[in-house]
Parts: sequence; C-alpha cells; structure tokens
Amino acid sequence: ALLSHKPDDAIAEIGPTLVGTDGRGWQHLKIEGGGSRCPHGRRYMDMNGAEIFNFTLTSVTDAIGKLLANISMTWEQVDRFLLHQANGFILETLRKRMKLSPERCPIDLCDTGNTSSASLPLLLRRCLDRGDVASGHHCILAGYGVGYSWAITSIRILQDSWR
Repeated sequence: ALLSHKPDDAIAEIGPTLVGTDGRGWQHLKIEGGGSRCPHGRRYMDMNGAEIFNFTLTSVTDAIGKLLANISMTWEQVDRFLLHQANGFILETLRKRMKLSPERCPIDLCDTGNTSSASLPLLLRRCLDRGDVASGHHCILAGYGVGYSWAITSIRILQDSWR
C-alpha cells in the first residue's frame, strides 16, 4: 500500500496537492442527448479536440508551476513528472513545452492506452517496478480532464521495500 497509518510503514509522503476546475470548458466535450431527454437523438460524444488540447497545454503546465512555487521547488529539483496518460501527442507536446527529458517525464501508453483515472496509479506502479522511480525520488503527479479540471500532487518516495 502507498498509504499507511504507521509512519514507519509508509513508502511515500504525499502532498501538498493543488486541484482546480473551470466549468467554462463544458461545451468542448459533451453528449447532448441520451436518457429520457433525447433517447434517439444526439446520444454520441461531441469533442472539440483543439480546445481540449489547448486547455491541457496551458492549465497543466501552469498548475505544475504553481504547485512547485507553493512548495518552494524548481522544475530541476523534481526527479519525475508523471502525467495522466491521455495520448502520445499531448504527452510529447507537454514534455517539450516543459522542457523535460523522456526519462523525467515517461510516456507509457504502449500496453494500456488511455485508462482514464487509472492511468496515474498504473504509471506509478510500472515506474516503481522498473526502478524508474525509487527511494529518495521526488515526483509530481498530474491528472487532468475535460470539463476543465486538474489535480497536481507532490510525492516523495521514502522506501521501495514494497516489492
């Protein structure tokens, strides 16, 4: 387990965390119909991919920067940036925008694809299993989604004896 009620058993310190939402983005991913409101009409997802992409580039980068400022850390002091595994294009673009190497900001979509909210725990576990994240590492985890929402947290790995 990542969390423990016994401090000696914990493998990571978690937090602080920054969360946010901006409801102005609701129209960029929606299902207009469905249910009793419109059972045979527009019941398919409608997405404005360009707007979602632009939101992601701006909000994720800004939120990470804000969290780092809040905890008095620089980008260079973070060992790994683990981002929601949305898709390769978004991740590559974010990585370039933040000037991060593939080692510091892994993309791990080949076996799982976008697993929605499970992508961060899966990515963290796979990085721990490979030794890409280890004891002493300070990591930033960033989750984001449409409707415009995001959550960024800081974790420091204390031990890797969980194996």
